[in-house]
Amino acid sequence: MDRAKWLKNRIRWRIGRHFSSLALGRTYLFEQLSEETGAVLNLFAKRHGAGLPVLAAVDSLACWTLLGTSAVVSFHSGMVHLCHLDRIEDLRPRDEMPEGLSEDERDRWNVSWEYLRITGRGGRCCDIWLSAGSEAYAFWSTLLMLGRMCAGLL
Repeated sequence: MDRAKWLKNRIRWRIGRHFSSLALGRTYLFEQLSEETGAVLNLFAKRHGAGLPVLAAVDSLACWTLLGTSAVVSFHSGMVHLCHLDRIEDLRPRDEMPEGLSEDERDRWNVSWEYLRITGRGGRCCDIWLSAGSEAYAFWSTLLMLGRMCAGLL
């Protein structure tokens, strides 16, 4: 089995650990996307060297993120945002949790953020859009695993 197919299976396994159904609210396995959406995202995957497309978080054709076997590509705010998996150094929500929140407010904030900041080796940042809540955490967890694997840390 080649590396891209092995990574694709690993991504599917990791997401499957988070959810019994891989068709979530706005997060899909690539083959579950509509023909139109799949064609658009596949074009971006090829153009930006994302490898085999595996997982996508889609709000609309103007706001989405695609995880491939080589890179994560996100389109939002009218721009493409790209980070190769072997360059991932740190992951965290883009926005800081405000100070002084009650426990209930912290719980609500933790499931409401939609942008994950990826800091790459060399300090370059890339913000990707994700569907808030458990879908964002599943994507985050998967990217963390892939960043470590692709950098040779696992």
